[in-house]
This record gives sequence, structure tokens and C-alpha cells, in this order.
Amino acid sequence: MESAFQSPTSSSIPETFVDMSCDQATSGGSVDSPRKRIRGKKAEKESRNKQKVADGVNSRFCNLMEQFNTHNEEIDKEKKELAERKVRVLEEMQKMEEKKEDDAIMSMDISGMDPQAQAYYSMRKNEVMAKIMARADCYRPLPPDDFDL
Repeated sequence: MESAFQSPTSSSIPETFVDMSCDQATSGGSVDSPRKRIRGKKAEKESRNKQKVADGVNSRFCNLMEQFNTHNEEIDKEKKELAERKVRVLEEMQKMEEKKEDDAIMSMDISGMDPQAQAYYSMRKNEVMAKIMARADCYRPLPPDDFDL
């Protein structure tokens, strides 16, 4: 008895032969011609076409995801740079405010103040000068002012 299937080693899809010479009229051929067609070829072809479409969709999806990830990395980098810049600006503003206060102390006339206020502002002037000297890497402590108390 002959099997309707070919050996499994020739293809992973079982192939059967169908006799198309039945009494029904077929387009493009005579009723008497025995046409044999392998079942499953059409399904296999459709499967391959679907796979090509799926691969195309997957490829497009992967490209979009890659673009999305790249865009997110750029945004994260920009956020980090912006945060660093914000810190630098705040530090600069603090330095400017401190310099403004130091300039006000250095330009203050203490001659008309009471002895306690003179001592306080004299000490602050010395602190400002010490900071300036420390920044210039030539720190030399100033001698204390002589006060007539």
C-alpha cells in the first residue's frame, strides 16, 4: 500500500497529492487532464509572505525603538547638562552676592561708629582681606588694628 505522504526527510511539511481530475470544470485545463498539485505549498508561501511582513514590521518597530532610546538618551544628557549649569549659575550668584557684601564691608566708614561697632567691622574687614589673600595664594595674616579703648 502506497502512502499519501512523502518521506519526512525531504520536507518538514507533509506533502500529499490530490487528483484534480474530477468531474468539476476547472479554469485553464481540461477535465480529462490529470493535474496533481502538492497540498501545502500555497499555505507555505502565504506563511513566508506573512513572515516577510512581520519581519518588516518588527524591523520598523526596532528602528522606532532605537530612535526613541537615542532621543531619551539625548534628553537625559541635556537634563544633566542643564542641572550642572544651574548649579554653576547658583554658585556664581552666591559668589557675586558674597563679593557685594564684602565690598560693602570694605567700603564702610567706621570712624564715626562706637568702639564695639568699630571692632566688629574691623574684624570683618580683616576676614574679607584674608579671603582675598587666600584666593590669591599669598595669604599673609594682617596684624590686628590698634584700638584706643
